Amino acid sequence: MSTVSLIGSGNVAWHLAHVLSHGGVSVEWIWSRQAGHAESLAREVKGQPTTRMSDVSRSSGAVLVCVPDHAIPDVLVEAADSGLSSHLVCHTSGATPVDVFPPAYSRFGVFYPLQTLTKGHHVDFDHLPVLITSHDHAVQHELTGLANRITDRVVYVTDVERRQIHMAAVMVNNFVYHLCDRAFSRVESQGLDGSLLYPLLKETVRKIVDFRQEGVQTGPAIRHDLNTLYAHLKLLADEPGLASMYRQLSRSINPELEL
Repeated sequence: MSTVSLIGSGNVAWHLAHVLSHGGVSVEWIWSRQAGHAESLAREVKGQPTTRMSDVSRSSGAVLVCVPDHAIPDVLVEAADSGLSSHLVCHTSGATPVDVFPPAYSRFGVFYPLQTLTKGHHVDFDHLPVLITSHDHAVQHELTGLANRITDRVVYVTDVERRQIHMAAVMVNNFVYHLCDRAFSRVESQGLDGSLLYPLLKETVRKIVDFRQEGVQTGPAIRHDLNTLYAHLKLLADEPGLASMYRQLSRSINPELEL
């Protein structure tokens, strides 16, 4: 597969447009309801911007739907009404089922890059998992060929499996990011340097990746160190929400704790 078009111009579209273009895939059309967004991304990857779905129907390759989950059903209906139902079309969501496609579509699937993606911040796709879901073996083969242009790790999953992975991804990405952000903000609110925690954070991630199966959890909760736990909760008395998180996570680490 040497040509694709993208419906959407946000974080996922930005990354796929760039990495596919770099992988030798021609990005033909960039569709967005906001002309300026389509024009900006199209200019970066030498594609054609449009706000008309009918233009995308002239695409000679696959069409990747890169819009928020809540917008996928309406966009798919609009695309089908504009002549795209005969194309190979896939959405890029981790949480939306493949059966979201209306009956008009004959060749469809899911092409989900498992990574946190932010527009303007390039990510290494070489070993990044791309999860593919399709009921059609021919479509699966075509999407595999497209994925192989950008990564060496393609995984075939069902809707249920992809949703389980997406749920876990929210925990290891969004929840961890939020917890770290709260921790850094707390330290900095006390006039301290949040970057003091950076080496610890990097080592924590390394241990998770390299030694998770070996039970390397440390800290006062796993040690049942109630004196330290209560001292920390006292420090957090002015932030009940953060104190509640601290208490619940400590109990999750060690269910025998009575905090």
